[in-house]
Parts: sequence; structure tokens; C-alpha cells
Amino acid sequence: GIVQFLLEALFFSRTLEYIEVQENYLQLFVVSRKKGEVGVIERPVWFKDSKSILCCDSINISELNVTAKSFQQKQQHVCTLESLDLVLIEGSVTSEVDDNFQEQVQKVIKKNAPSTTTVALVYQPQNHQILAKKEIEGDQNSSEKIMCKTGGRIFIGFPTHQETGTAFHLFSQVIPTIERENLDFNYPCIKKWNKQLIQIAGRIMRLYFCYEVSRIAKQAENDTISPHPGMDRIINLIKALPFEPTAPSKKVGELLMKGFFDPKFGSQNLSLPTQKGNLARTTQVRLPHLGMENFTELFVVHPRLLEDRFSKSFCTILERQFILRPASKRDINRYFERNVLTEERLGEVLTWFVSAQKKEIERDKGRQSYLVEELPKLEELTKNLKYTNNTWKGDNPPLNFSRVKYYVEEDTCIDPNTTLPYSLGRLLLVDDLLSVLKLIPLPFMEWFRYMITITPEERKDKIGVSDDTFYSTILMRLSVHWNSLPTREEILTILSSIPCISTDKGCLLRPSEVYFPSVTFPEDLAHISEHLAFNIPPGILREIGIMSAAPLDQVLPRIHEEGLGVRNIVNYLISQQSSLRPEDKTFLREVPFLPSINGTGTFRACNLHFKSPELLGIGIYLLDWPDDVTSAEERFLVSLGVRKFPSIQVIFSVLCNLELAENHMKLFDYFVRHFDDYEKDYKRIDEIPAVIPTSSGTMVKPQECYSYSVPSLLKEYLGCPVIHDHYLPYAPMLQIKRHPKLSYIIKKLSESPPSMIVGFILFEYLYERISEFEEFHLDRLREIPFIPWTDPTTKQLSWFKISEVFAVTLQSEFGPLLRFVDFSPKGNLFLKHIGVSELASIDQVASGMVAHFSEYLDSFGSEMYEKMLIKIAKGYNTLNAKTKKDLKETPILLAYKCIDTNETESRVVVTTKASKCFLIDNSDYQRLFNPLSGPLSLSPELINLYEKLGCRWISSVVTKKSEICGDEEYTERCEQLEVILEERTNLLLYDLQTLSLHTHLHPGACDTLRYVRFLEVPRIKQNLTFKV
Repeated sequence: GIVQFLLEALFFSRTLEYIEVQENYLQLFVVSRKKGEVGVIERPVWFKDSKSILCCDSINISELNVTAKSFQQKQQHVCTLESLDLVLIEGSVTSEVDDNFQEQVQKVIKKNAPSTTTVALVYQPQNHQILAKKEIEGDQNSSEKIMCKTGGRIFIGFPTHQETGTAFHLFSQVIPTIERENLDFNYPCIKKWNKQLIQIAGRIMRLYFCYEVSRIAKQAENDTISPHPGMDRIINLIKALPFEPTAPSKKVGELLMKGFFDPKFGSQNLSLPTQKGNLARTTQVRLPHLGMENFTELFVVHPRLLEDRFSKSFCTILERQFILRPASKRDINRYFERNVLTEERLGEVLTWFVSAQKKEIERDKGRQSYLVEELPKLEELTKNLKYTNNTWKGDNPPLNFSRVKYYVEEDTCIDPNTTLPYSLGRLLLVDDLLSVLKLIPLPFMEWFRYMITITPEERKDKIGVSDDTFYSTILMRLSVHWNSLPTREEILTILSSIPCISTDKGCLLRPSEVYFPSVTFPEDLAHISEHLAFNIPPGILREIGIMSAAPLDQVLPRIHEEGLGVRNIVNYLISQQSSLRPEDKTFLREVPFLPSINGTGTFRACNLHFKSPELLGIGIYLLDWPDDVTSAEERFLVSLGVRKFPSIQVIFSVLCNLELAENHMKLFDYFVRHFDDYEKDYKRIDEIPAVIPTSSGTMVKPQECYSYSVPSLLKEYLGCPVIHDHYLPYAPMLQIKRHPKLSYIIKKLSESPPSMIVGFILFEYLYERISEFEEFHLDRLREIPFIPWTDPTTKQLSWFKISEVFAVTLQSEFGPLLRFVDFSPKGNLFLKHIGVSELASIDQVASGMVAHFSEYLDSFGSEMYEKMLIKIAKGYNTLNAKTKKDLKETPILLAYKCIDTNETESRVVVTTKASKCFLIDNSDYQRLFNPLSGPLSLSPELINLYEKLGCRWISSVVTKKSEICGDEEYTERCEQLEVILEERTNLLLYDLQTLSLHTHLHPGACDTLRYVRFLEVPRIKQNLTFKV
């Protein structure tokens, strides 16, 4: 007892390093300690709580060795009783308390709370597991029990009865009860002090735990030893932190655990040993649960952590704190999503699942889990599962048990989407497949449907066999199950649509395309392979669809092939004529299988004709037949469509395709010679193709061809084909019109106006057809510029509308102001009929004046020019806005300027704009400034025109300004004027009838007149300014 007491006394001593016990000056016991610094723990920045009165400033870790020795004097022998290797964690704590708190503490403990204190923890990292076992077994005499796992105590100088619930001893200046055996949690201030000190102790434990984990992890990175020896130290440390209920006060254990699991730490820096012998964060570690931990990518906690109640208690707390989770369905699903399982691994999954279901696995009753999940359903477990099949050659097939319904009893290719692979099913008992996995044996029809739907690519990748072997296997297995099939219609339907029969040609064909070896006609038919013919009964092959004879519908599709012989084909068809159906005859009429003597390839019967001397060399396809055609052959060929004479459709078709003009003329000659035979058909055709030869050597439709006679220049301009001269007599019966439509000619005029020469000819031609013109023709002609006109000055050809040209009879009056056209007499009559006018409007004259005023002045002189201006002036109000604007902006007005030569005055007449010409209302101003003046004559119409176009009166642009010359003097005359003004003031200001102030005067006018004064000057000068 005394040794234990002395050892504990040195645990937390700061100055005491050595204790010696003597009896009669003889040494009995010596207890000593050695302390070595290990490191410093960095304190997190958040460690200071704003609501806390205590704060841990620094944490130091030291290695501590405490040794107890006894001296036996008689034997002169020194015996080591105990030697403990400990870890000492010391935290320096400062307090920040106000006066009120100090006053409350003073009242309770009669002294102030310390400003600084220390929180120290002692822990034995190596032997506590053995010590705890000894205590449980009842070895009460061993001094090792002082470091028992649940023997941690709070020291207040000496140990108290208060447990810590861990293997850590805690020393701090906590305030105990009066008996100094327990902590005081009664007074509010004392409770606050003790509570925060213990919480800080829990936080220091957490920091030390993280420090140890980090240190061991760094060592493990540098060392190649696996598992690293440091893992035992971490496991022992975890076993030292069970946080079991404490006595006598439960609050101590709760506060330590609260500090250790402070939410501000989070779970990121908390790592645990795993089953693989490494350290991993709790987010990557899982607790074992229902065997699901074997199928996850995450780590599983080290088994030793779950062996005893101490470490298991720590894991349970982590689970309650939601820091550590058990393995779950989500982990398994994630593992299946990210990994492709081998077939062996998938077998382990299914074996585990079946075993779990059969044994009704339950959760561990000893561990109260808050996150456990029930065993997942198989469909959910495998919905994202992929695996590698050892027998398949291709990609990994998916396996989802929501679609798996069957298992197979023999090794064969199966559908992985609906059937459990044989390699997996053989690992399980049949009863397990039926009762646990709820599967049934794969029916033959399900197997057959899947095998038929496999594509060649999948077949090659998954099975690795050729198509021939693949289908032969299916057919031979089908023959085994043939008699047991409830129905065969589906199988026959499927087989009839796919090439599944191997033949002597080395290829696969559909059953309807394969024949028994006994069928010899035609010679190139495909026959069933000897292997199938030998191993499958003929009755089954016949039901599948193998042909025992060459039917007509097999021969007909091949009649157009080369090498069969056209006469042989026709004779075969004649022999099978009674079996020909209407659709077969239609097919024979449509298929090109008959040769021609004047064409390459084969043709349909309706495109061929029997040989005839009259049909030779005209482009008609003739039947190429060896020797003479028999009557039976002729009747059969006629029934198919071979003709003795070509139809009008054939003639037109050949005419449209013939490239040689010589052959075309021969065929057209044949057509017109036999026109009586084709006339009815010719009239019934809605649109005749381009088969009519023209004089230019082209082929056109009848409605596009004409028979009229006009000069070649006009023919070339109109572009209307004319029938060839050789066939002019046949034009009426061929329904060819004589003249082109007026609408076509008008369209031609719109798109391509004629030249002067073509205009002469064209207008004469149109005059001959003047009676055909309707009002809508004239309306269209008025809209387009088609009348050619040559500018007499530039000789440039232009085209104008009817309203823009005039008859030549107006040229003597208007000259260059208007455009005059003069064609032949008939052409002029045509133009007059369609609207070319002999009268010009004022607007047209004014527009001509704007464009050609200088030419008109040069040609007709100023007198005629002024008369034309008077005519424009009279109709000025009828002009449109654009013409008025052009008149204002164009120098069309006549103006004059006076020039003095040899003391005589003369006038120079020019044309000018209205803005530069002035109307004279003051001859003195005109004489002084001599501007451009107008008009030449004083015609009221001209003056009105000039004024409307913008000419200004000269008096409106001349301004006067007076200037005083000499000194101002107040004379007798000035005085007299002032007297007169004063006498007549009332006359100026008041109305004589109403005797009231004139309304137009300012109210201050009376005062203004009183201040008027007069001055006299020698001379006043007037300045005149002419503002252009």
C-alpha cells in the first residue's frame, strides 16, 4: 500500500523527483522518477471559447518513468518492486474571471480562483491491458492495478474517489467537496469552474489521441514493416478510452466525453486502425455488419477493437456520435458500381447472400447500433453489378436479379439478363436456387428465343463459334425437344425469317431457300448440308421449311439472271402456265428478262416488239429471239406485253430519248405516215412531250411550236420555235398553232426589250394582230418600258414606257423637252393604238424643262423659252411635289443683268436658280447693286411663278442703318420740339372718345414721355446693305 501511495505521489509532482523511506536510519524504500520531453501539441485556433472562463494555452507531452525499489539489509540486496513507463500530458490553462465570479468563489473556498493552472493527464501506453485483466481476475495484491483501464482517478494533490471512466489519471485544480474526495458541482461558480476544467481535459485527451495517430502514421509511411508496431500502441490507446460511467459523479465521465467529442473537432482528423493494418479516417472505415463489410471498397475496423468491452465501447460511442458507421447497402452498391467482379467473387456474393437468408442473420445483440440496416434484397444488391464471365469472350454482361427468373441445369449459352449463368448456379444447391433465389429451370422456348436474337457480333464475342456451328447446334437441340414442344408455330415463324440452314454452297440460307439433295433443277440451287441431312430427321426438316421441289415463286425472282437461257425460261413458264397466279403474270410483265437485238441488257416485255423490216433502224427495241418464234411462244409473249407495232407512248418515249437526228427523223416520218392509226390516242393525250422537230434542229412540244412566217430576226428575238419546213403540211393535224400568244410576246418585251431594228419589225407584226389585243394586254404594256428610243445627243439606246414617249408631231413645239418616237407607218399606228400620246401634260413639260432647259434655250431662243415658262406658270398648281422641288433646285429661270458699255446700258440674259434671282420693286436698289433680275417681261403669270419658286423682292434683302455725323447740341429748335411734345402728350396717350389710355400702350408710357429729350446734329448718314 505504501509503495502504491508513493508512486502515485510522484505522478503529477513538479519539484519532487525522489522519495526515500528509512527506519532507524536504514533505507526501506526509494521511489524516483525520470522525465523526458517528447513534444508539443499545437492547440487549434478555436480552442478558446468566447463563453468560457478558461483557456488552454499550450500542451506538452513528456515520457515519465516511475520506479520503486526496496532494500533488504540482511541479504544486502536491492529489489525493484515496480517500474512504470508513463506518458504525461500537461496543459497550461489561464483563467479570465470577473470580480463577481471571484467574489462568489471567495465566499465558498475562502480564496480566489487561480489565474493560471495546469491540467495534467497520466497514461501508461503499454501494459494497461494486462493490468486490467489481472484486476478482473481478482489479483488485488498486484501494484499494477493502479493503472487498470477503468482505474483512472482525479487527483487533487492525492487521488480522490472520483473516476475518469478511462485509463487516464487527471490532475488539475478542480475544487472538491469538503471531504476532498469528490468534486463539487453544487455551487454555480464552483460548478462552472470544475465543468470547464474537465471539458478542457477531454479536449486535451482528443489532441493527444490525434497527435499519437499522426505520429504513428508518419512512421508507417517511412517504414516497410507491415503491420507497423505502432498500431498496437494506437489500439491500446483506444482501449484506454472506453468512457465508461463514472462514480460517484456521472458528470465527470460525461464532461470528459463531451470535451473529447467536441463538435468543433469534427471527424476528419479522427483515424482508426483497420483490418489491413493501416490507419484510415473514420469516413473511410466501417464497422462489421451482417457480413456486408466483405463487399465494400472501404476499410473495416481492426478486429482487436471489437474483442473486449473497452475498445468496443469506444467504437460504440463513435457510432452514436455518427462518426463511425457500420457497413451498409449503400457501400455495397457503390462497390458494385465501381468494380467489375470476377466470376469467383460474384459466387462469393451469392453464397453469402444465400447463407445469410437461410441462417436468418441478425444484428449483434451486444452492440446497440443506431445505423444498422437490414439485409438488402437481391434485386437491389445486383442492379448495378457487373462481372467477368470466364466462358464469355466479350464485354462484361450486366446481372440484375430483378430480371433473373431462371437457372440452367446444363452448361450452355444463356441470357444473363433473365437467367443465372451456369457457372454461378452450379455453386449453389438446387433447393437454394428454388427456395431462396426463387428461380425456376430455364424453359427450352426461353433459351431458343434468346439464342435466335443474339447478333453475329455478340455471338462471336460471347460464344466464340461460327454461325454455321451456332445454328447447327440450335437445330440439333431443337430436334431433341421437338416432340415435347407444346406448340411449334413460333419456332417455325422465327426460323423461316433468318438464314439458319447450312448448305453445300458453304453459306447459311433461310429454310425456304434450301432444297433437299434430290432437287436438281435449276442446277445452281442450294442444298442442305450433309451434316444436317444426316442428323435431323427429314420430317422435322420438311416442317421447318426445307423445299422438296423448285416452286414457281422461287424461279420467278431469278428469271432475269444471266445463264438461264431466255427460251428455256419461257418454255418453263409455258409448262407452269396453269400454276401462274395473276400477281405472277404481273411480275413477269414488270421484270426485265427479255433481250433486245438493238439494246444492251434485258428489257420488260412491254418495251419490246417482234422483228419487222419497217421497224428496223428507227430506234424501236426489237425482241432478240433465236430462230423463229413458235405460235405457243408468240401467244405467251403477247400475253406478257410484246407488241407487233409500237404504241404512241413508245414512239414518244423513243423520240424523247433519241440523240441522232437521222434516227429521229426516220421515226417521226413513220409516225406521221401512220398518223391515222395514232390520231385518237394523240388527241386523248393531255400533254404531248417534246417530239416536234423545228427548223432550228431542236425538239419541242406542240404547244411550244408555231407555223407562222416572219423575218428570221423577229424569230430569233421572240425565241418561238417554228415547225420544220418538211412537216408544215402536218401542222394542223398535229394541233400546232400559227402564232404565239400575245401574253408571251408581252412577257418577252418585259424581260428583253427590243432593239430599234427589231422594234420596227415587231411593231408592224403586232399591228397586224391589233384586233387580238384585250384591255389587260394594254394594261400590262403600260407598266413596262419596252419602246426603244435613241438619245440624239449621246446616241445611247434606252427603253421607256408608253406614257414616257410622244408622237413625233409634237417635236416642232417642244423639241428636246420630250422623247419622240418614229417607226414605220404601221408601227406608229400600233403605238398610237396602245396609248402613245400626241398631247403632253404640264408636269411632263416641266420635267423636260428641268432636264433639258439649256438645249431648249439654245434651240428656240429666249422668247419661246419665256412662253414655255408662262405655260408652266399657268399649270403650276397641277404639278406634283417632286417636279416643284426640281424646278426650285434647277436653274431654269431667265434673268438679266445690266452692263454699261460706252455710256449705253445693255442687258445680259442667263438662266439661274430662283434662289439667286430677285424681283425688282425698287429701281434705285437695282441700280445700286445690279443683281440678277427677272423676269424679262412684266407678265403677272411669270412674276407669280418666280415668286412661288423662291425669288425674293430686292427691298426684302436690303437693310438701312443711320449713322450720326458731328457733335450733338441742344438748340432752340430742340426746346421748341419738347414744348410741342408736352402740349400734345394727351393726344398721344389717350383715346379722345373714351378718354382712357390707349390699350396698346405700356402703363408706364406717361412717365416715358416726360423724360424724352431732343438733340440736334449737323448730318445723318444712311448705310444700305444688300444681303444675298
